[in-house]
Amino acid sequence: MKILNFKHLLLLVATVLTFSGCESLLGPKDIKSNGPAFDMDLFEANINAALDGNTVGYAYSIGLNGQAAREGAGGSAILANTHPDFPAQLDMSPYRRMQIASISKPITAIALFKAMDQTTLDIDLESPMYLYLPQHWNFPNSVKTITIKQLLEHTSGIVDGGNSYGDQKNLIEAGVLAANKGKYKYNNANFSLFRLIIPYLINPTLFSQTVMIGNDALIDQATVRLFKDFVEKEVTEPANITHNIWTAHSTQPVLFYDYTDLTKTAWLTPGYEESAGAYGYYLSANDISSIFAHARHQNGYLPQPYYDWFFKDAIGWFSSEQEHGKQLVHNGAWYSNGRGYHGVVYAFPNNVEATVLVNCHQNPESDNIQGIVNTAYQNAWVTP
Repeated sequence: MKILNFKHLLLLVATVLTFSGCESLLGPKDIKSNGPAFDMDLFEANINAALDGNTVGYAYSIGLNGQAAREGAGGSAILANTHPDFPAQLDMSPYRRMQIASISKPITAIALFKAMDQTTLDIDLESPMYLYLPQHWNFPNSVKTITIKQLLEHTSGIVDGGNSYGDQKNLIEAGVLAANKGKYKYNNANFSLFRLIIPYLINPTLFSQTVMIGNDALIDQATVRLFKDFVEKEVTEPANITHNIWTAHSTQPVLFYDYTDLTKTAWLTPGYEESAGAYGYYLSANDISSIFAHARHQNGYLPQPYYDWFFKDAIGWFSSEQEHGKQLVHNGAWYSNGRGYHGVVYAFPNNVEATVLVNCHQNPESDNIQGIVNTAYQNAWVTP
């Protein structure tokens, strides 16, 4: 399948990633060294070379020192006549939002840290998480020792699925096995709990209000609303994102495809606000890069000690030591009946952030989006 290769966009003027208060740093090519130097042009070229022809559509956004450096897209957000409601062909764009799946998790971690900074409650990473949940739930002793940090690091002992309010209540009341406590087990349920915890932190009287006590349906509605409002006010709007982050574009959404069978009806994902702590945000590549650039470079966006927790300790996402230093990463994958999406966000050690999103599944190349972007970065270091 031939995929169109779009011209790359170079942003050198004010963009959504440009903001005041950032420390002025040298760009990669300005650093004088006898060793390898990072080549931004080569990094971008490597991404395009790996994805062009191996996706239905892809979009990327790369930041440097808190400002937009490169962005672009290739292929299609919609292939013609693959969905009855959206028959027209639509090119992919770095500004077109899609369901980003688990890339939502580190964004939720940012929201949590902001709520912890603003709350009047006594809370830190070692605080028992059950203290910030509806107190009419029944909490087994095995749950009372689960900490906020263990939720963030997937070591809570919660191994079963379920991300709605009712599912979460059932999971908590069932308890966890001692054999699973403290062991890493990636599970969406850990981050979906923050959809309940964050509203309580910003409104500590929420669960004690007479009308709320024992009323699961009302608590569910209230926490969804408070969570959404807080994420918008404290995370996305300060990063210059003002559009609806909870749904796809109404008239021209990004659709998801099975790369091996493009005759399948394309998939339009529904809204997932009730599970948005773990997934559910609709963001573009440009949006995601803006959030992480603000978090990393904008003074006050993520205050201490939360900045260090997030960027030095990698609490809320993952880190690895590579040849050129420590890098932070979280990927996302989303699929149904072979149709799907893959995405990744990276914070590399030389003040480079990169987001790449792909709207298809079942291609061995693009399904490994984390490896593709890491390889593109590692191979962008050249010896003068």
